[in-house]
Amino acid sequence: GGPLSLDCSWITFCGEHQEGVWGGCKKIMILAFDEEPSSLRGGQELSLKDILIGLVQYEKTEVSLAHVRPGDLLAHYQDTGVRCFQVPRFSIQRKFSVGQWKEVFDSMSRIAREEPTVIYCNQIADTPVGALLKCSHRVNRLVCHLRLPPPETRQLNQIGLSARKVDRFIVANLNMKEAWSNWGIEAKRISIVPNAFVIDDYQALSYEGPKNDILRIGYLGRIAESKGVHVAIESVAKLNQSGHRCHLYIGGKPFPEGESVYLERLNRLIREFNIADCV
Repeated sequence: GGPLSLDCSWITFCGEHQEGVWGGCKKIMILAFDEEPSSLRGGQELSLKDILIGLVQYEKTEVSLAHVRPGDLLAHYQDTGVRCFQVPRFSIQRKFSVGQWKEVFDSMSRIAREEPTVIYCNQIADTPVGALLKCSHRVNRLVCHLRLPPPETRQLNQIGLSARKVDRFIVANLNMKEAWSNWGIEAKRISIVPNAFVIDDYQALSYEGPKNDILRIGYLGRIAESKGVHVAIESVAKLNQSGHRCHLYIGGKPFPEGESVYLERLNRLIREFNIADCV
C-alpha cells in the first residue's frame, strides 16, 4: 500500500520494452475494475485504493477506475487524480439474458474509449471482460490480482479460459503462488508483491508480554467463513483444554448480509466449547 505500491513488480513489467511492446508510447494508461469501491467491502478494495493512488503518482501513468455501483471511496479516488466512471456490468456469468449481454458490451465500449494499455483486474472473476477487451481492442497487458485462494477444482468455464489471456498475476506470498500454480496457472506468470502498510505515522508501543500468563489474540475484519474465524475459535478451545490460558477477541461484522448465518454458527461453537468467558 501507499508509496510501497510504486515498486510493484508488475508496473515494471508493464513498462518494459517500451519501443517494442508499447510502440514507443509516452504514457501508460492503467484501467482497473472494481464492482463497488467501498471501504465496507473489506481489505481488497482498500488495497486497490492504495495501489491505484500510488500508481497515479508516476509521471508516465494515467489511472482510471471502472465501477458498477458507487461507494464511499470514489471521492478519495477523484481527489487524488484517479479518473472514475460507471458502467452497467463487467462480470460474465454462464447463464445470461440478452439484456445482460448488452450491458456487458455497453461496458466494454465505454471502457475501450479510455484506450487503456494495461487492464488491472482486482479479482479473477473480472478477467473474462478483461480478456475480451485485450483481444478486441489491442490492450497491451492484462494483469490480475489474486486476493483469495483458488477454488478446489478447476473448471473449463469462462474464468478458466480467460486466465490464459492474463499476462501477469499478483499474489501476496509464496503460499498463494504455490496454491494457484497447483490450480493450473504457470508459476512464471505469477509475481509475489507482499501486502504492506506505511507505518511512518504510527507511534511504536512497547510490549511486555502477556499479562497474568494469558495469551490474548485479536481478530479485526469481516465476519465471513472465508476468513476462517471458526478455526480461531476451535484453536482457542483446544489451547484452553490442553491447559493453556488463551483469550480471543473478535471485532467485525457480517458482510455480505448472508454471512449472518455464519455469525450464528460462531456463537453456537462458542457455546458448544463452553468458552464464552474467553471469546
